[in-house]
Parts: sequence; structure tokens; C-alpha cells
Amino acid sequence: MDELLRDLNPEQIEAVTHGAGPLLILAGPGTGKTRVVTRRVAHLVRSGADPRRLLAITFTNKAAGEMRERTAALDVPSGEITMATFHAFAARLLRVDGRAAGIDPSFSIVDEDDRSALLRAAVAELMGTGADAARKTAAEVSRRISFFKNAGKGAEDLEREDPFAGRVWREYEARLRAMNGVDFDDLLVLAEKAVSGGGPGDRRVDWRAAYDHVLVDEYQDVNALQYRIARALCARTRNLCVTGDPDQSIYRWRGADVENILSFERDFPDARVVRLVRNYRSTGAILRAADRLIANNVRRKEKTLTAMKGEGEPVRLLSSGDDRDEAESIGAAAAAEIASGRAPSDIAILVRTAAQTRLLEQSLAARGIAYALVGGARFWDRREVRDVIAYLRLVANPRDSVSFERIVNVPRRGIGEKTVEALRAHAARTGIPAPELARGRGPWPEGLARERAKLAPFARLIARLEASAAAGVAALVRAVIDETRYEAWLAESEGPSADERIENVRELVNDAAQFDREGEGRGLNEYLETRALAGDADSYDPAAPRATILTMHAAKGLEFPVVVVAGAEEGFLPHARSSDRIEEIEEERRLLFVAMTRAKDRLLLSWAERRAVAGTILPRVPSPFLREIGPVAEDGGGRRRDDPFSRPGEDLFFGREPAPSHYPAFSAGDLVRHSFYGPGTITAVRGSGPEAKVTVRFRDGAEKQLIVEFAKLVRVAAPG
Repeated sequence: MDELLRDLNPEQIEAVTHGAGPLLILAGPGTGKTRVVTRRVAHLVRSGADPRRLLAITFTNKAAGEMRERTAALDVPSGEITMATFHAFAARLLRVDGRAAGIDPSFSIVDEDDRSALLRAAVAELMGTGADAARKTAAEVSRRISFFKNAGKGAEDLEREDPFAGRVWREYEARLRAMNGVDFDDLLVLAEKAVSGGGPGDRRVDWRAAYDHVLVDEYQDVNALQYRIARALCARTRNLCVTGDPDQSIYRWRGADVENILSFERDFPDARVVRLVRNYRSTGAILRAADRLIANNVRRKEKTLTAMKGEGEPVRLLSSGDDRDEAESIGAAAAAEIASGRAPSDIAILVRTAAQTRLLEQSLAARGIAYALVGGARFWDRREVRDVIAYLRLVANPRDSVSFERIVNVPRRGIGEKTVEALRAHAARTGIPAPELARGRGPWPEGLARERAKLAPFARLIARLEASAAAGVAALVRAVIDETRYEAWLAESEGPSADERIENVRELVNDAAQFDREGEGRGLNEYLETRALAGDADSYDPAAPRATILTMHAAKGLEFPVVVVAGAEEGFLPHARSSDRIEEIEEERRLLFVAMTRAKDRLLLSWAERRAVAGTILPRVPSPFLREIGPVAEDGGGRRRDDPFSRPGEDLFFGREPAPSHYPAFSAGDLVRHSFYGPGTITAVRGSGPEAKVTVRFRDGAEKQLIVEFAKLVRVAAPG
């Protein structure tokens, strides 16, 4: 055991060696959380735990892979331990016990594009509208359905709030089930039913007794369904170890509830709590600034990070005249870092929204600095890759109508929309999925003999591909490409872009071959699952010789020697849509805390005094969070001192509270304007000064409760 503990600090040793019973590891950023979790797994196995009865859940595929590698390096049989994301674990569980939750285990996982198409069809069915209206409405309903699913609620709950959205949900679910499909949210919904016994069928496995130890990483980001699954899995042993940090909970918009980690000791009164606060990543200057910021949150567990690598350089502030100046100054700063000897991969530029990246990309490109845009077009989202994957999905699930319609005429084989529409209508009449009918597995009326004849060669093609699947995933991918003459079709139809698309298809063969080599008996369904569940962060390659531009959310779990936070302005931080509730402001503060603590050696915060918003140049003000961070070294950067928005020598936000006049006293009946919501009327006021809460009814009829300090309401005169 000595080698497991030799390089750990006392708090880490306490967490690793904890025996039975619930354990909460409060792990601040850079405190060695992954090391502690993997050492704990190794310690449990060496202490006699059966590795087949250990479950470790992470939040990204990259984190799960890293955990497997580190555990294997400790001579622990990591292949026998289940290490996966919540969604990947749920998918595997449903392959075994899907019928217990009401789903055939050969289901397909639909991606976001397929989900959007199904929802648009459901909306159009109910509204009878054109494509544009259906697309807009489907996007709005999609967000609501996803939020309700992750909160553990059903269509009937949404229907009580919004009858139309509830009906869309039911129609969408009917279409999904007809094709034996599930979306990402369904994986958790159905897994929770299978684990808890709340589904319509008997379980093949008693999941409440399947694992002796359950470890959940990033527990601050679990939603209601993930919380229920974790609690159910450890119901028998109560051996639940969770790691996380309430100060890094940043996914409320997708259902995460920071209360789950804050109330762990209420759920398990006998839980041991270990705080990891020795930070091995960032300098003292960076950590002090981050601690000053996050101390302003109320809903948190008190802790102060201790830097283990020295004081370092001060955090710097870059003030620019406008967004173009800001991008130029950030590009110049990146070039200076590289000239001083840093690698481009040492540098990360973090933004609040993806829309901020355009000028930053231009600035880096103009200086010849190679960069990667994390969260951009993924390999798996490219059309040619999706085409080949659709063939694989149809082989795995013969009822997958979405994949069928995608590739029934790709490459072109003379099957037009009229044939597909006739087949679609016939499927609706018979209740037999269109792909099954296309393969002759159902009755065909005489009037559709021509359509059936057109589809017969496609049916024979799919049968040949099914026969190829037994030889492995790579053999199946090659068979798809060869049988369909897909590369030749790309060369004929794509013109100058054909070479790149063909290279992507060949890379897919490489990926499948690697999976076969490392798959350890896993098959086509497992391959499709791992690729369908790949996230933005999984595309980040730290070895690539490029600077990185990414959103603050995508940066979670990563670290860089040099970090630039662009757009540290009100409207971005906090975001304009997050200025009406205390819990939303606190999450925005946590998001900036996460961004700052990605930096190892140097941290630069940047803001612009003017920015183009929807084609209009608007004045901006520094984020109120900058005042909370406290004094930093100000760098004039791109600020033009003759600019009318510049106020040389005036301290905008550091070291002192603004004058009381900065926060006007509002009264009920005042007419005001908000930068995002527009004009409105104050209907109620509670409190006074910056902490005052005002209720505003806006022109569209919506009422919002706003905090005066963050809302920045402007009083306007009544018309006339």
C-alpha cells in the first residue's frame, strides 16, 4: 500500500483510505481530485474489494479514459471495473435491462440533429405549419422537454404548464419509440426506471445490489435523475463516495442542482467529509483573486485554497476601446507569450458565448498563430461521417427510420422523395417501421409494387452489410464504403471538397479499427454509443501545437499555463439573461471562478468599452465581478485614451464601493429600461441600495425580479 500513499498529502490520504460508509470529498480546483479517486479505487481493490463490483462515474469520456489509464498504471485490473459517464453507464445498463424500462435493448441513440428533425416533424404534425415556423417552435419546445426530463418530470407535468408543448412531447416520444430510438435524456430517464424498478417489466439484474462501492465524480453537477440513480445504486451498502466542489457547479441550465452536494450530509448524516484545499495548479496571485470572487456566493461550502507553487505574477486586466481592439490586444499578448518561449498549446482564450470567437480567430490567424476551436464542428458531425454511421445504425437497429431516410438514397440510387413518402404513409397505416417494410417484412398492396421494386436492391445491400458485421466494426465500415462506392460518389459529386471528405471517411475506418483492437469483445452497439456520446471537451488535444479558443463551460476540467478571459463585461459576466435571480448570479460567479482557476501561471482578464451587438455598437461596462476580485495590475492594452468612453485615472471598479448615486432609488410605477429585456414598469420594490430587489413588468407582459446592483436599470421619462 505504501506506494499508493507515498506522494499524497494528509487530506488526500484520508480520502483514499476511508473504508465503508458515505464519503464526501470537497475538492477545490487543482487539488489532485483525479489522483485521489484513482488511488481510492486501487486502495479498495488491494483491500479486497471485487473490481467487478466497483462503479466509478465521471462526466466526460476523456475523464473516464484518464481514470482507466491511471488505474491500470497502478497494476489494478481496470478492465474489470466499470468506469464510464452517467450516459454511457445508462446505455450499457439498458442493453442488459432495457425491457425493464419499456425499451428494446437494440435501441438507437439519436443525436441532436436527429432529435431536432423528429421534433420539427412532431410540431409540423400538430401545427400544420411550414418548415421555418416548425423549426423555431421545435427548438423552444426541445429545451423545455430536456429540462423536464432531467428534472425527473414527464409529459403530463409539462402539459399542465404548456398544453401544446406537452402534446409535442407525446408525439415526439411516439415517433422515437416507433423507431426504437432514445435521445440522450432518455438514457437517464429509462435507466432510473430500470434501477428503481419503476419500469413496466422485471429486471434481469438487481442493480441495487450490483455494486459494493459507487464513486461519483463532479457531484456538484448531477441533476435530479443522476442523483436518484446514484442513490439507488448504493441503497444496499451506502458505500457512496462523491467528489466535487459547489464552487464549480455551472450546469444549472441543463438541470444540475448544486443543492445535491450541499445537502449530502443531510442525506447521509454519518458521512465523512474531507476537504482538499492544497492547490498544485495555480499561483498564489491567481488563487487569491479567485477566492475573493467566490467568497461572495452564499450557497457554498466554506474553504480557502492554498497555493503550493509560489506567488507568481499578478492577475492583469486588459481594458480596450472596443471589441476589435480587444481581439487585437489578446492576439498581441498571445504572440508575445510565444515569442518569450511558450508553446501555442500553453495558451487558452476563454469566452462566455461562442459568438465572441470570430474576432479572436481573425486576430490569431493574422499573426500566424495556429489555434483550435473547441466546440466547433466535430468530426462526428461532418456529413460524410454521419452518412456512414447511419448505415451502421441501421444494421444495429433495423427499425431506425431516421437513419434509413438519411441514407436510402445516399449515394444516389434512384429512390426519390415520392417513393419515401409513399413508404412513410404505408408505414403509418400498417404500424410497421419503414425500414422493415423496405426489407419486405410486411404486407405491400399492389398499388405500391413499383416502390417496392425500387427498394429491393437497398434491402439486399443492408442484408449483405449485416453479414459483414460479424467480422468487427472496421470490417463493417469498409463494407459500407465498398458496397456503396461511397468514396467514388464523393469524388464525382463534391468537387474541390471531395479529398477532405474522403480523408474523413478513411479516418473513420482507422477509428473503427482502433476500437476493434481495444474493444475487448465489445461490438457494434458499444461503438455507436461511445461515438454518439462524445462531447466537446473530448475533442481537445493537449498535445496539438495550437492555441485554444473555447467557452468557459467547455474549459471545465482543463488547465493551461496562460489563460485569457475575454469579455469580462456586464452582459457577458453575468450574462444578460442571468440578472434576475440570486441563484443565477451565483452560477455566473462560479463560471468565472472556473475560468480563472484554469490558469496555472498567468491570468489576463479583458473587457471592451464598446462592443458590436446585433449590428449596433453599444457601450459596455466592466463586469461587477471584477470589483469583487479586487486589485489587479491594470494594462491599458487596447484602450484609446482619447476615446470618449475612457476615463483616465478613474478607478472603475477596484478597491472601493461605487458612490451611492450609482444605484438609484426606484419606486413602484417608475418606467425603466433593461439592456436585454427592454422597457418596463416597476411594480414592487424590496430593500434599498445595491441589494434591493425590484419587480418589473416588461412590454411583453413578462415579470422579472431583478437585483439593482446587477440589473443596471435606467429610469426613463414617461412619453409626452
